[in-house]
Amino acid sequence: MSALDFPTIADPEPARTAVAVAVAASTNIDLSKIDLTDVALAQFGDWRGAVAVAETRLKNVAWDLTTPKGFADIKAQRNTVAKQPRADANKIADALVSKLTSVSKEVRAEQKRIVEAWDGLAAPLTVLIDAKQFELDEAARLAEVAHAAIEAARKAKHEENIATIRAYLHRCQDDASMTSVRVANGIAVLSAQTYGPDWEEFAVKAANAQFETLDAMRVLQARLLVREQEAAQIELQRQENARVAKEQRQVRAQLDAEREAFEKQREAARQTALSATAAAAQSVPESPAVTDTIYVPAHIMVSHERAPTADARSVSTQVSMFTLTALAERLGFVVGEKLLAELGIESDMRQEESILYAGSKFQSIKTALIRHNSQAA
Repeated sequence: MSALDFPTIADPEPARTAVAVAVAASTNIDLSKIDLTDVALAQFGDWRGAVAVAETRLKNVAWDLTTPKGFADIKAQRNTVAKQPRADANKIADALVSKLTSVSKEVRAEQKRIVEAWDGLAAPLTVLIDAKQFELDEAARLAEVAHAAIEAARKAKHEENIATIRAYLHRCQDDASMTSVRVANGIAVLSAQTYGPDWEEFAVKAANAQFETLDAMRVLQARLLVREQEAAQIELQRQENARVAKEQRQVRAQLDAEREAFEKQREAARQTALSATAAAAQSVPESPAVTDTIYVPAHIMVSHERAPTADARSVSTQVSMFTLTALAERLGFVVGEKLLAELGIESDMRQEESILYAGSKFQSIKTALIRHNSQAA
């Protein structure tokens, strides 16, 4: 405990309060019940009774103002009831006011002495109390600061967790390689989350963030799915176009090779025909010009004709024919009657179930097919 150094209380005057308290105790007077106003007013005496007696005495007097003695009597009575009692009241009042003024000063002085005495006793206690109160206030302030820091960290953690919920959408939006499947996986993970008591007052805010994020993710997933389907369709079309282009290149290459081979065969046939014609002309010098038929395999079917001269001898002309099967064997792929008709090449005749074309149309068919493939490419 701390030692208290109480100051010395000086009392240069007699302890008048102690005397008054002792007198009151000896006479069984309770000073706390004494009304100082009543004590002061008692100094005026029973002036109301004196006024009543004088009023009674003067009420039945018949004043004779016709004589000097009567006039002197009434003046004497006025002094008795007016001047002297009033002067006495003023004297008593002045004395009381003077005394009470002095008492008031003494009361204030005594009050000051009492307050200083008790304050002197309280001063060392106040020092100890103030020091302890400062210590308590500082501890409370530090506790409040610590509590505020803990509370701020708690709220910041919840806000961070809510930001993590919303980050699902941000990651989906910021990743250029994001797919609808990955977004669907994120939706499944986020949908499985629940926000219980450990989220405290942030549970509703977290649930709202989850709902808003899932809604936006579903919209994003739908967009990505449409984009992926369009890309897949474009890729399929690209692959189909590539396949068709490749087949067309192969057909063109095959047709070019066959055309080259055919030109060589035709040239060889022409040379053979020319040689045969020359030999026939030498053996029959007088025979007229004739139309020669060039016999080639059925899948080629080419006829060579020469217009007869005026003096030529008539010779029957043979026309070669070929079927669609023979055409397919020659070209290396199947061509239908409908396609040939669309290309402007009609069949020449039908024999049972076979569709026949004149051998002279083979070159026209190849040329039309080449042109058709070139336009398609």
